[in-house]
Amino acid sequence: MKNTKSIFLSMLIFTLGIQPVATAQGTVPSLSAGDSTASRSEPGSQGAVPATDDKFALKFKPLMQQCGELKEADDPTIASALTEIAKAEAPAKIRLAEQLGKSCNKKSTAALIGLLSDKDSMVRIAAIEALAQLGDEAAIEPLIELQNDQDWQVRFVLGPALCAFQKWKASYAALNYIGESTTIELNNENEAKVRCSAMIAVNQLKDVNFSRKALMFMFGILDSQNEAVKKVALQSMYFFKETRNFPFELVGTMKQSRNPSFRAKAAYWIGELKIEKGRDQLKLATIDSDNNLNKVAKEALAKLGKENDGK
Repeated sequence: MKNTKSIFLSMLIFTLGIQPVATAQGTVPSLSAGDSTASRSEPGSQGAVPATDDKFALKFKPLMQQCGELKEADDPTIASALTEIAKAEAPAKIRLAEQLGKSCNKKSTAALIGLLSDKDSMVRIAAIEALAQLGDEAAIEPLIELQNDQDWQVRFVLGPALCAFQKWKASYAALNYIGESTTIELNNENEAKVRCSAMIAVNQLKDVNFSRKALMFMFGILDSQNEAVKKVALQSMYFFKETRNFPFELVGTMKQSRNPSFRAKAAYWIGELKIEKGRDQLKLATIDSDNNLNKVAKEALAKLGKENDGK
């Protein structure tokens, strides 16, 4: 098992060796209830991620690119791998799973699905990522069935893997069964990493209908009474800026929500993440009837800096 884990160590690197970030959490109000969606186009990358404590940080990782088209023709290399994987030990299964995931051959699907029930969690992880890369929709339901896997690392890679399919059923499961699981208690940093990993993936989806709910889930996690959970969520927020949808969802919440608490949360993070496209909504919020929202919006505008300074 030790050799197996070392093989997959590089696949599970999601922490960064840098320093903690100071934040003004006293200005961020508590969350109460939910809102809905907004439209947007592709954002670009907007600057470096602030320093974070390596024990709790998540690393932004783009969704896996799947095979454009699955072949079904006989392939001697695939046939050999399928024969070998049935009797292989864990390290070989991991190697062969990676090979099958890159094969873009539909004949690989059944063997990889079989590995999802392997007793070795590193093998399960290899199979999850291979199926995500392969992109056969027949794998979606078997992947969803891993939502309650006892190994948090399995669930950590599962959310992004499901999102890679860019299909409603898979995306719904990533958001609601992993990102907001009702069967696994959110009471430790590892489970917080699982949730935040899923939320980061959801905010990269082309289907934007899931992104606002992911934002609301993150606001809720930020209000956790568990300090380890809260710290993971707080530091994960800096990676959301790099996603396709999250900056637009923050601005959309400022624009569309009637709840001052939601708007103040969004205003805080627009300033903290220096999301320039939110400037106009922040200006409007400075004259809102809610005093706390006024204060948070003014602080956020100060963080954005002058409008013509190139930020």
